[in-house]
Amino acid sequence: MLDDENLRNLSRSLFLSAFSVGTRVGQWQIDRLAPTLEERQVSPGTVLFREGDIPDFAYFMEGGEVELTRAGTTPLVMKGKWIIGVMECNIELRRLRTATMRSKTRLIAAPAGVWRGIFEDDFWFVRNAFLGTSRAVAALYARLTTEHLVAKHFTGTLDLPEEPLDLVERLLALSVSNYTRMAGMQALTALAESATEARYATGRALAAAGTGLGHMLLSGTLVGRRVGHGGSVTIGPGSFLPQGVLYHPENWELENEGELRVLSFRPETMLDELEEHQDLVRSVLGTLWREREWLLEHLVAPEGKIVLG
Repeated sequence: MLDDENLRNLSRSLFLSAFSVGTRVGQWQIDRLAPTLEERQVSPGTVLFREGDIPDFAYFMEGGEVELTRAGTTPLVMKGKWIIGVMECNIELRRLRTATMRSKTRLIAAPAGVWRGIFEDDFWFVRNAFLGTSRAVAALYARLTTEHLVAKHFTGTLDLPEEPLDLVERLLALSVSNYTRMAGMQALTALAESATEARYATGRALAAAGTGLGHMLLSGTLVGRRVGHGGSVTIGPGSFLPQGVLYHPENWELENEGELRVLSFRPETMLDELEEHQDLVRSVLGTLWREREWLLEHLVAPEGKIVLG
């Protein structure tokens, strides 16, 4: 006979196995998590965490509804199957929103430290977080209707020589971009060595050349306007160009002010460096997550909220 604790562990393991169908979550991750999990029955109005909290748990929700709010921003409602609050656990970031349950449901709570240990030990989780967050940010850009947004990601000024940048100058550019400035010298040097510099006369030319590449703008500005909508986003130096614009240029009218000068990276190079350097993971994912919040802060939601699921 199984005792109560073994029965609970078996129940949690079965829940995680069902939750992870279609993913690469393996048995060793499930075995590592299961003894640490807490099962919770929550009611409407239950607050899972508040804006500014230090993360203590990530929450597996297989059904139900949770609302994430922050003063002055559009509420975000998540329905169905989600892991709630996982990004802040991954990169040790204070909560950016308050999570309040809107339905009665069962949650499985995973301690932040245990989850972060698995995240750091298995690069598949890092890769998935990077690609998934990039897609989520691109999807929010695709919701622009009447908004006119300006993204600025250089934290300082950068005087560029007219000739192509040498290694030290590429390193300097990366060190003052929000996306990469929190990374250590080893990661920045590897990225600088792998980057190629290019110039484009028009945004269309950049989009045509850019599929499959990541681009950080060094100079010039790129304005993207959604076809059939009045909304736009202006991207300035220090920004990595949204893949939603580059992969679907037919959905955007692209204009530029001044020659576009970029550092380009192959995605596999960025992924290789993310695998090697946790400081780069925290820098890139933290900036993408804050960019997501910045978009939610400015997006017009006709129904007063954005619903996912």
